[in-house]
Amino acid sequence: MNLHKRVILSTLFCIAFTIYSSNVLLGQAPCNTTYYDTGGAGANYANNQNYTTTYTAPAGNVLRITFASFNTEAGYDILSIYNGANTSAPLVNSYSGTSLPPVYTTTGTTLTIKFVSDASVVFAGWQFTITCIAACSNTTAGGTVVGNQTLCGGYDPTNITSSAVASGGSGTLSYQWESSINNSTWADISGATLATYDPPAITQTTYYRRKSKNSGCTPWGATSNTITKTVLTTPIANAGTDKSQCENGAFLLVANNPVSGQTGTWSVVSGTAYTNMNLNNDSIYYSVPIGTATIRWSVTNGTCTITDDVVLTNTTGCSTACTNPLNVNGDLENEGAATNFNLTFQSTPAQLIIDDNTPLQWVEGYGSVVPNTSAFTGAYYINKTGANGNPRSGTHMIYMAGPVCYGPLNTSVNISCGRTFRISAWVAAFSNSAFLYSARS
Repeated sequence: MNLHKRVILSTLFCIAFTIYSSNVLLGQAPCNTTYYDTGGAGANYANNQNYTTTYTAPAGNVLRITFASFNTEAGYDILSIYNGANTSAPLVNSYSGTSLPPVYTTTGTTLTIKFVSDASVVFAGWQFTITCIAACSNTTAGGTVVGNQTLCGGYDPTNITSSAVASGGSGTLSYQWESSINNSTWADISGATLATYDPPAITQTTYYRRKSKNSGCTPWGATSNTITKTVLTTPIANAGTDKSQCENGAFLLVANNPVSGQTGTWSVVSGTAYTNMNLNNDSIYYSVPIGTATIRWSVTNGTCTITDDVVLTNTTGCSTACTNPLNVNGDLENEGAATNFNLTFQSTPAQLIIDDNTPLQWVEGYGSVVPNTSAFTGAYYINKTGANGNPRSGTHMIYMAGPVCYGPLNTSVNISCGRTFRISAWVAAFSNSAFLYSARS
C-alpha cells in the first residue's frame, strides 16, 4: 500500500513539472544558430516548464546571444541568463513580458539559460540567435592622462592629454571618457572617444577619466587615472567707497572680512600714505598728507586674488577757519619746564614711558644711537638740545595719547581744523636727530 502511494505520487510529480536540461556544443554545429522556446517557431511554450540549457563555444571563442522576439507572461514565466556553465554562474538578468532582452556577450566560452513557467497562461515565447566570436583579449592597464587644474569661478578647462596609452591584451584600442561631479557616480560623455579630451566650460569641480577596451571586447577593460578640474569660490574684495576730507589726513578704511581659508592685505598703490597697523586687518587707519593716495584691498585664497581700490583725498581750503592750530614746528626751548604746559602722565610730569611701565607697548626710536635703558624707571624729560644719546638730559617734551602712532619726527602729520586727534606717540621737539620716542598700541 505504501509502495503504491509512492508510485502514484511520483507519477503525479512528473506530470506537474517538466524538468529537463540540454547541453549544446556549438563546435558540432554552425555557430550562427537560431533557437526557440519549446513551442518552436509557430506555437506557444507550455505551462509548468522548468528547464536549463547550456551552450558552449569552440575554444578561443565567446558567445553572443541576440533576441529577435520575446513574449512571456509578465512576472510569472521567467527566462534567466547566466554567464557560465550552470545556474551557479553570475546571473546576467531575468526577463519576462514583452520587452526584448538586450544583446549580451559572455566573458567565457559558456552561456546558460533557465526557463520557468507557471500553471496557467502561455504566450509565443522567444527566438534568439547565438553566434560565436573570437574571445576578447582586453586591456589590463588604462594608461595615464594629465591635466589637473584649479581656478576660481566658472572657467573653460584646458585639454586633458594622454601621456601613456592603454595597454594589455590584443586588438585595436577603443576609448570612452567619463565624467563625475562627486568622483563616485560616473557617466559616459557623448562623443568623447579619443585618447585626449577637451572638456567644456564648468562651474563646479568636475572629475574625468578614460576607460579602454580592445576590439572584440564588449565590456570595458582598464580605466585611466582620474583628472580633477577644481573650481574654487572666487574671493570677494571690497575696500569701501572713495573718501575725501579737508585738512584731515586720518582715514579709517573698513573692508569686507574674508571668509575662512582666505586672507586680505592692504597696500599703497599710488600716492603717499602711512600706517603702522596690521596690514591684514580688514579695518585700518591710513594717514594721507595733503594730496591723493590709492589704497588697495587684496583678498586671496592662495590661488586666485581679487582686488579693490579706494581713493583717499586730503584737500585744503576748508570753509571753517582753523583756530588755535597745533604748531608742530614750535620751539619749546625758551618756554620753561614741561610742567608749565600741564604735560603729565598719571599726575606726574610726563617725560618718557618705557616698555616695562604702564601703559605697555611703548617703543623707543633713536636712529642709529641706542642708549642703555636698563636704569629707566618711570618718566623722563626730553630736551631738543639734550646731550646726544642721553634721553634723560632734556627738559621739554610733548605728549599725545591715542590709537594712532606717528614715529619719525620728519614724517608729515596733517591735523585738521576744529577736530580732536589722539595719537599714540611721544614727540620730542628738537631740531637735531639725537632722540626719537614713539609708541604703538
